[in-house]
Order: sequence, then structure tokens, then C-alpha cells
Amino acid sequence: MPVIRAKMSLTGACVQHTVSHGKSDNLMLDQRNCAAEFIRDDEGGNSVVRHGELRALVVLSLWLVVSISLWGQQRQALNTGSNENPTYFQRVGAGYWPSTGAGLILNVRPGTTFCGNAQHLAGYAGGTFRLADNMTNYVYFDARASCVLAKNTTGFALGQIPLARVVTSSGAIRPITDARSGTVQALGTDSGGRFATKYLNGLRFADQFPGVTGTAKQDAAMTDIGASNVGLVVIPPGTGSGQATSYSNQIGVLDFRQTVDPISNFATDPDRTPLILLENFQGELTTKPLTGTVTLIKGSTAVTGVGTKFTTELSGHLGRSIRLRADASTGWARVASVIDDTHATLAGNYSGTGGTGAAVYFVTQLGFVVRNLATAGTPNTASGGESVGITVVSKRSGGSRSIWGQNINLAYDTPVLASDAQTEGMEIDVSNNSSLDDVPGFGFSSGLHILSAGSKKPMYGLSVLSSTGLANTNSFQRGIWIGNYSQQGLYIDGGTNHIYLVPYADNSKPMLVGRNSADSATRWRINNDGSARFDGPVGLATDNPNPTSRLHAYVAADAFKIPVRLENDNNGAGTVGLGLGVASSGSESSNVKAGFALTRNLSNGRGDACLFNRLANDAADFTPSDWFICNRGGGYMGRTEIRAQGADQDVVLTPSGAGHVTTSRQIQTKIATGTPPFSVASTTPVANLTTVPLTYSSTGVQQTGVHLVSGNCRIGTDCAVTLAGEAAFTDSTTYRCTASDNTAANPVVVNQSSGSKFVITGNPSDMVSYICVGN
Repeated sequence: MPVIRAKMSLTGACVQHTVSHGKSDNLMLDQRNCAAEFIRDDEGGNSVVRHGELRALVVLSLWLVVSISLWGQQRQALNTGSNENPTYFQRVGAGYWPSTGAGLILNVRPGTTFCGNAQHLAGYAGGTFRLADNMTNYVYFDARASCVLAKNTTGFALGQIPLARVVTSSGAIRPITDARSGTVQALGTDSGGRFATKYLNGLRFADQFPGVTGTAKQDAAMTDIGASNVGLVVIPPGTGSGQATSYSNQIGVLDFRQTVDPISNFATDPDRTPLILLENFQGELTTKPLTGTVTLIKGSTAVTGVGTKFTTELSGHLGRSIRLRADASTGWARVASVIDDTHATLAGNYSGTGGTGAAVYFVTQLGFVVRNLATAGTPNTASGGESVGITVVSKRSGGSRSIWGQNINLAYDTPVLASDAQTEGMEIDVSNNSSLDDVPGFGFSSGLHILSAGSKKPMYGLSVLSSTGLANTNSFQRGIWIGNYSQQGLYIDGGTNHIYLVPYADNSKPMLVGRNSADSATRWRINNDGSARFDGPVGLATDNPNPTSRLHAYVAADAFKIPVRLENDNNGAGTVGLGLGVASSGSESSNVKAGFALTRNLSNGRGDACLFNRLANDAADFTPSDWFICNRGGGYMGRTEIRAQGADQDVVLTPSGAGHVTTSRQIQTKIATGTPPFSVASTTPVANLTTVPLTYSSTGVQQTGVHLVSGNCRIGTDCAVTLAGEAAFTDSTTYRCTASDNTAANPVVVNQSSGSKFVITGNPSDMVSYICVGN
């Protein structure tokens, strides 16, 4: 059966009332519209408007007679302030009637509403409010605070149920505008009827919170999440400028305003306006508790625990920092190694107060994560066979300004520790979790892969620059650093041209150049013609000695060449040398104990060329005082000197085989008078050296060790001669003496009693001369 709904307004006494008739027949009398409208619902529920339909007028006339008589007997509930709400008042409950009180007091009658989180039916017993003077006051009840009445002077906002707008002036209430309109926009929609919300679980939209500035709105949004809860604050455009006053470790910020320069933090006329700004305010970073009880001792590296799980919570995270929860944030210490579940070692002494108690460790903060989960098969994706985490496509159709695919700006205000890294612009972790190492040449598994894909040549594959030029305070300490975490620091594969340098201009210019940081000019360079120049103290060297290394200088020419040149640009009495050393790697210092050197002592580089050998068993290199053979270039020009180092050492010349030590010049000795210039020990007599004069036996055998003793004496007085020192002979049989009487032709006799004593007898008082020869 069709359902007929009638709507009519009665002039002058148009009131709103509803009477139920039949199955679903309703009559609504609206004082705001006194025009009659007839609406019929057909069998399908579709509304069809029919004006002047006779049957409807007849039914309506009969219904009005009964309805008006009944309505005149009913209780009038319009704006009575009764605790009992009429069924509808402007299509909303009629409770909470606002009325004028004394002075700035606003009276609000009791009522009920459906609100809150979770939503429920809330009742209000009635009350009064003191309003601000000379202001427009907005009175509402707050769904966040158990649906109690509240007021402000800024305006209604989403999440509030409006009651009245009250203007005050000179201590009195002026107009009251009832805001309990029956035409209320749908919950969760803005003024345009579009969906809008203030919060959703842990998500907060800053622009929906009260506050004059963007800072105040963000603070209100974060307060609404709570300091101990995890959440995300979204800042849409139009929120207003400014950053939050403070941030919680557990609350992230997603800023869409595009009005704040994220690097300079300028809020007006920003140079850089990000499409999306992700801010992760880490504070002291996020921490997690360690299981059990931990003991850390100030000034010690030991870490012990009771009921702890070091092997699972700290192993695999070597370098993770820990501290006692009770200690200050300056007490963080880095873990160097984990021994077992209850024992670990710190990289340095613990600086906190120390003790036993609960401990915490750092948790790595991830600002933005894209996780690709690729399954087996070719290709891994439907479109291109590639699994790409982030793709940035930039295109410039004109102009010459830079296009940044990615711009990472990092700043730190604390000094870098020797044992810890401060910041990295980008960290790329490549994990091979298969059972085999990658094989070179089987495709790319690289941490950084740079391709040139255009139709023309771009400039650089990789550039490392300082922001303000070369050699300044903003320069990198090292432009590119390849640490000892790789099997090869720089590995360039290929058959030829491992490093291929082609200049674009003058072919004589150096291609590889370097210098010490303390020098102002190039200290070494390798030219593209193959030559090299080294101006520093080390020309060609290696930090890791290799016993199979070779240094080969080859010149294919018959003329005299000097393929290797060592030079000391000293402009004075400098020394340049070639050193030799043998060391046990790892257990001894690598010293240059011997070598060859030239010491300049005349102009044009002339000087003494010497061989050196340091005999001291120390950690020092040889010095110019350690020479043992020198050819002098100054003073005794051209003289070669041989020196046996140390006290009372010998210079020994030992030709091999039948060789001889030969000289065509005189041999000189400058020892003190009285010391034999030669000492010869030989089983075969050496002519002119071991016997003076030559002495032979009667059979012609040269006698060795022969010497002469001569003298005069007076018989009877001193002709009992005693030989002393080198004058003595071996015994009485190894020498012969003859004597002559110098006074007259008288016979004399020599009696040899020992090797050092003999007696001459003859005519008394005669003078006698004698000569003794023997061994």
C-alpha cells in the first residue's frame, strides 16, 4: 500500500509536531515554512510530489480536525527548560536550553546527548557559566572530556557539540544565539561536507586542534596523544607556521605545509619547500630494557648480569651502547664483545655512576623504510623484472639549474669520538644470505650502482666536493675512504687499462698528483708519458712489505744512463742514502741498519760516499757515524778509508784462493815511535819483514824471528851483560855473540850463560865491542 507523507506550514502559529498515523504516515508542521506540500511514497519507496490531489486533501482535512484538537490539549515543550526533552526540537533534542542569568552568568538547563569515545548517552544536571566580558563566547560540550560543558572565545571546532554563541558587553549578556540547530552537518565532515577528522587511533591532524599558531596546534595534538603513547602527527597545509615546542621519542611528524625550510628552519620565504617532510625527533634515541639485572662499575670495562640474555640481546649488535637506567644519559658505553649470556666487555671504561640494577640499550631509529619482498621467478615484478625500493624521476625540459634526485643534509654539534662514527650520509647494507660468495662477472651485487643511461655523456659518475672550494675548513678530511672491511680496497677488473687516464688538453700535464697536507705544492705526480716525480721524503714505498716485490729500472741504450736517481734537495751538508734492513714482521721494528749514502761537503753535490752498518742492537736506523768504508770527496780528496767499528777491532783483508792483497804504492803507518809498525805471524818467513838483516843457516835456510844486539863494555867492569826486553833471546843456544878487543890485539872469550845473559873475559881493563845475532 502506498505511504503518504504530508508537510504543511500554518501561518502565524506554525509549530513543529509529529503524529504517527497508520503504518508510517507522518505530519510535520514547520513554523519556518507555511507552504503545504504533499509527498507520496509509492510501492517501491520512491517519493512522488502531487499538489492539489483530491484524495490527499480529503484525508488531510479529516486528519487536521482531529490533530489540532488533540494538540491544543498537549503540554507545550518549546523552550520551557524542562528536564524532559521533547521528541524533536529543530530535529535535535531540546535539552541544554541557554538563558540569561545575572551579569555575565549564563544558565544552562539539564539535558542528554550521545557523545564521547566510546560514544554513550550522557546526561547533564544543569549549571551556570561565567563568561568573558566584551567577547564573543562559544559554549559547547566537549566529547573528549566526558561530554561536560565547556566554553572558549575562539570558535567551535570539530569534535565539539555547539550549544550557543553569547556576546557580552559591559558586564552583561547581550544576544544569545541558540546553536542547537536541527540542521547539523554530518559528523566527521568539514564546512564543505567533505570527510574530516581530528584523530584516528594514534593519528592526529594538527590543523583540527585549537591554537592560534602552528606551534600551539602541534603541541595540542601531541598532548592529545600523550607522552607515553606511540603516534603520528600530520600537519596539513594551512596549519600555520612554527614547530612544536617539544617532541616525544615515540611521536613522529609528517609535515605537508611546504612553508618551512627543513635545513635553515626559516618559516618565511623558504629556499627549500619539501613535498613531504618526515621528522623523527629522536632525543636520546629510543631505548629498550635488557633482561635481568646488570652490574656496571665506574672505571671498568666489565659487564656482568644475573638472569641476562647478552648473547641474544647484544650479540650481533657489537657496538651497541648500554647504560644503567639510573645513570645519566652521559653514561652510555659501547659493547666491544659478548662472552656469554652473563658476561660482556665494554670498548672503554664505564663513565657512569655504576652499580647493579636495570639497564637499557639503544635501538636503531629508522626514519623511512621501504621493504621489498621479492619471490622466486623471472621477472620478480610484473612490469620490468626489477624490485625497486624508491624511484625518483626528475625531468627538466629547459633551463640549466641542478636537479637533485636525492639531497641528504646532515649536521652534528658534538665532536667525533675516535672509536665511533658520528654520522653517515647514507648507509647501504648488502646482505648475501645464500650459501656461496658471489663470483665476479656474474652480474651486479653492489652497494652503489651508477649507470649512464642518456643519449649523451654526463660529466661525472661520482663527485666529492667541498661546499666552498679546495683546502678550507669545510673540506672533507678524506674525499673517498675505503676502509679495511673489504677484501680489496679498490678492485678494477679487466685485462688492460685498469686505470686509464686521458687528458683533454696538454699531454705533458700530470695525471695523478698528490701532496702532504703540510705542503703547499705537489709532492709527487705520475705523468701520462709514464714518468713519475716524487718531491717528498718518500718517493716510492709500500706500507706492507712483500718479500717477492721487485724494483726494476731498465734502459735499452748503449750510452751511460742513470735509471734510478736518489737526491736530497738540502742546499747544504745533507745526506742521501739507500737503506737496507731485515725484520721479523710483527715482532720487530722495521729498521734500516745498513746502507749506502752520500754526504755532501762541497759545491755541486760533491761529498763522501760511504758504506754504513749500524752494530747497535736497537730500534734506530743507521746514522752517518756508522760508516766503515768511505771514499772522501772533500778534505782528503779521493782517499778511501776502511774503519773497523768498535774498540780494538781489526781490519782483515782475506783474498780467496791464491789471491793477493796488492798495492802499487807505499804502505804507511803512523803509530807512535817504539811500537812495531807490523806484526806478522806466519810459518813461512816473509822476506824483508820477519828478519833484519837476512839471516841464513849454513845450509841456506832463512832464519825467522832473528834480531841483533850490539854494544861495548870494559873487561872486569861491565862485560857481564844482561839483555832486557826485546833484546833477550829465547835461550843460550838460539843466538851467537862475537867480541873484539878495541885496546890491543888481545884475545877475548864470550860465555853465553842464558838467553838474556853472557860474560866476556880477556885482558883486564880493555875496551871490548860485541855483536849478538839469534832468535
